[in-house]
Amino acid sequence: NKQDAIKYVNEAHVDLIMLDIMLDGSQDGIDIAHTIKQTNEIPIIYLTAHSDEATLKKAKETEPHGYILKPINNIELLSSVEIALYKAEMDNKVKQEKDMFSKIMDLSPTGITVVEKNGNISYANKHAEQILELNKDTISQRCYNSKEWKITAVDGSPFPDEDMPFVKVMSTKKPVSNIQHNII
Repeated sequence: NKQDAIKYVNEAHVDLIMLDIMLDGSQDGIDIAHTIKQTNEIPIIYLTAHSDEATLKKAKETEPHGYILKPINNIELLSSVEIALYKAEMDNKVKQEKDMFSKIMDLSPTGITVVEKNGNISYANKHAEQILELNKDTISQRCYNSKEWKITAVDGSPFPDEDMPFVKVMSTKKPVSNIQHNII
């Protein structure tokens, strides 16, 4: 049953879960995967006879490492397991690097914001929060030139959008430095 499976996964050292989507009872394999994913980062491969769009969409929400249609071919099964384990290992390395990068960014004495190609801010470190007197969530809901910023030149005059660091980087594709402006 579901509780036994989840208990087993939490207590045992499990490298990979192969889970049938259609199980007896009120919950399907995808529901069980959602529960497991809340506390574990174990790769999951779904086994199913169903390839309809609704099932596939629901399954993708759990970020599975594989999706095998029945009847199962042994070669396909073996290659899916190998790829899932390799992908899980690579995902873990990326997560470790991302965690290290986040720690470095947060410990930096310089205010750092990351601006996506569309101009939206996707990240701000703690020092940027202090400088801007806003929290990360508020900052990341803004664009580099949001009206809320009230950006001016150092002398208080209007600061042209084309002189904004983001615009210069996007137009020249080169780093910029020594641009000074006020953000109020």
